[in-house]
Amino acid sequence: MASIQQDKIIEHAILSTQKLRASVAKSFHHLQDGTSNTQDDEDKIKAFVSKLQEDLSTVNDNYTELERFTASMVPLGDKAQLHNSGFLSLDPITDKTPIYTQALQSYKWAAKVRS
Repeated sequence: MASIQQDKIIEHAILSTQKLRASVAKSFHHLQDGTSNTQDDEDKIKAFVSKLQEDLSTVNDNYTELERFTASMVPLGDKAQLHNSGFLSLDPITDKTPIYTQALQSYKWAAKVRS
């Protein structure tokens, strides 16, 4: 039962991350557009600043939501069975060989494909 709840939290965290990325991209898009409206200079600046504040508020809300989901997650600890690939972390030159991280990513990807 706890695993199902944890899966839902992870699913919501992923969706929240996607929302955050979209809102950040939207903010940068509006920054890129700048003040290209056909209004007076002062009105352009006020509209631009207002839109930027709205975008940054959305980014802040999405980030807060993501933090809330992240805080409610329970660390897996020893529950994650890595079997023999767990010994790869004992490699003395782990900073030069990314085998362990690649194996862990492959394991996560395979688990995601199976589900």
